[in-house]
Amino acid sequence: MALGVVPGDPFDALGDPNRRAIVELLAARDRSVQELADALPISRPAVSRHLRLLKDAGLVTGRAEGTRRLYRLHDEGIAAVRAYLEQVWGDAAAGFRPAAENAPLPCRGMAPPLQSSGLEVGTESTAEAIADGSAQIVDVREDYEREAGYVEGSRHIQLAQLAAVAAELDPERPVIFVCRVGGRSLMAAQALRTAGFDAYSMAGGVKQWADEGRPLAPDGGYVADH
Repeated sequence: MALGVVPGDPFDALGDPNRRAIVELLAARDRSVQELADALPISRPAVSRHLRLLKDAGLVTGRAEGTRRLYRLHDEGIAAVRAYLEQVWGDAAAGFRPAAENAPLPCRGMAPPLQSSGLEVGTESTAEAIADGSAQIVDVREDYEREAGYVEGSRHIQLAQLAAVAAELDPERPVIFVCRVGGRSLMAAQALRTAGFDAYSMAGGVKQWADEGRPLAPDGGYVADH
């Protein structure tokens, strides 16, 4: 698939900013492809492709209304994702908060802040942070994904294990989370932000990193499906 998403995985589906924007628009009301295209900087065919991937992931459903087809969020799929996020964010925030409270103050800003307008930073900023040691790079993918190929200089903590190892992270330094395409790393970054950390997600994930020709370790490393 050109969009680089494994059908059926909601977190990979949400790793793309256009698909997240579609989900946000559909949260307000049902919309047609044309209405979505009018609200986004992408074409109707691109909207249709994104909707198909969101449907495959169980996040969106469609219905015919006269000559139009309207799309809406799929309640069961969204509820399952929300339940997972609440558990992960709740556990992670609970685990990280004591580490933040026990750190020498201020726990934020001890290192120069990364150049970012929000939760995401680019691959170039991540590469620079690895080179100069200005941030912690944490890979939140599954074990088999990590074994296939990883960004050298990153450490591995599966997303579900963040709370258990919270005290091992340095609250005085920024953290950049990495996953396959950016969905899971966004969750991890938001969890840390709620606890007061300077946390970010690498936009596009390891797939974007590899697509740009940047190396993966070990030699011959590749981006595994999720």
